[in-house]
Amino acid sequence: MSGDRDETPPANQAEPIAVAKEVNARAHEPPRRSGMLRKWVSEHKWEIIWGLVFAWLIGRFVFPPEHKPYRVQILEYKGIDEGTARHFKVLRRDWNDNPPSLGDVPVLMEITDVDDTGLEKTAEQIAEDASTLLVIGHLPTALTKRALVQFMHSNPPIPYVATTASADDLCEHCDNSKFLPWLQPSPSNTKEAESMLLFARQRGKNQCLVVTDQSALSEGYSDELANDIKKLAQSRNVRIVNTYKMGAGSLPSEEDLKKLDPDCVLYAGSADIALTLYGLLPEKYQWLLVSDGVVETDKLGELSKLPANSVFFAYATTAADAARSVYAGDAVGIARTLIGDLNRKGGSIAYRLRATFHLESVRSSRLNLDLVMQENADNRAWYACNSSWDHVCIFQRNKRENGLFHVWQVYDANQIKNELSMRDIDGWHPPEQGTPGTSMHLAGSTRQ
Repeated sequence: MSGDRDETPPANQAEPIAVAKEVNARAHEPPRRSGMLRKWVSEHKWEIIWGLVFAWLIGRFVFPPEHKPYRVQILEYKGIDEGTARHFKVLRRDWNDNPPSLGDVPVLMEITDVDDTGLEKTAEQIAEDASTLLVIGHLPTALTKRALVQFMHSNPPIPYVATTASADDLCEHCDNSKFLPWLQPSPSNTKEAESMLLFARQRGKNQCLVVTDQSALSEGYSDELANDIKKLAQSRNVRIVNTYKMGAGSLPSEEDLKKLDPDCVLYAGSADIALTLYGLLPEKYQWLLVSDGVVETDKLGELSKLPANSVFFAYATTAADAARSVYAGDAVGIARTLIGDLNRKGGSIAYRLRATFHLESVRSSRLNLDLVMQENADNRAWYACNSSWDHVCIFQRNKRENGLFHVWQVYDANQIKNELSMRDIDGWHPPEQGTPGTSMHLAGSTRQ
């Protein structure tokens, strides 16, 4: 009809009206489930978080993960002989056949070869390795001092057990304002100097010429041993007539030797220089006591050909132990003992909690191993070992206290079998099995 009005709203008003109706309809709808869940989660957020944490911890406790093993690293000098290298491989095999564990983390053993040119880089790599728990160093004294700086400056310091390094202060370049976790099972150069002087007096010698080796690897060791000999000589009723440095000058002439009139020569250094020295000495002065740096080297066979009544050998084991590297075995045994000590004592509260839920880390384990070594140094100063006749290594803090140097003489040299028999001829140690002579393979030393 022409009179009817059109009820349809204008086009520009239709859209807002439709939106308003939709909003009004939604307002009367029941709340959606997703909104209820979000509200519940918001109200119980911390309960949910703690529940998940405890569920994760319980899961690790009931179903522990398989941990990557920690490692004891043997840092082995490349210049050692084949016999000593084989002995370390046997020690590694025996260890890995029956590895100890810290908690439920197995501790395996590895061997890394190193020389003087690559020492710092290799030591840094070992220190940064996330599996390194402890280091055993079979290195010359000079290299040991350099390695200790790296390992003691790590955070936390990496426990270090030396084998045959004999310096009076192995960690002289370390920060010694606090306890540092290193051990020196070998007796020191001071002990060696005492033994050399005592033997000279036993043989009626009282005027000795001291000769040192000035090669790069031996210089520090040789100079320190020579200084120890000179310091102790007067108290042992021995006069040091002079000191000569092989490699930094020539030996005194025969005319000068007549004036000095030494009745013995005490030598500190390596085997190569010892051979040269003996060849340069006039026959009258060929009574030579050489230091431990010549033992277990490939030149020992040549030295053994020299007159047995003219050349004698100082070493930190008896001749009965000459055929085996007892200090290598002692260092490995000490490492196993330290791991057992930490397992028995349990470590710090934080370490125990981490271990309970299998959250161990090598850093935490190393830190607690450092604490065990400090506690042992304060309260228990000995470890079982084979380098002492009573099988006990007594320590004063980091250093061996009850070690002895002995003096050997060639008993029989069998060059065909590549074997050399030595016998003890000093008079200050209990008799051992294997006397009068014990065979050893002609082989390499790190005692310099």
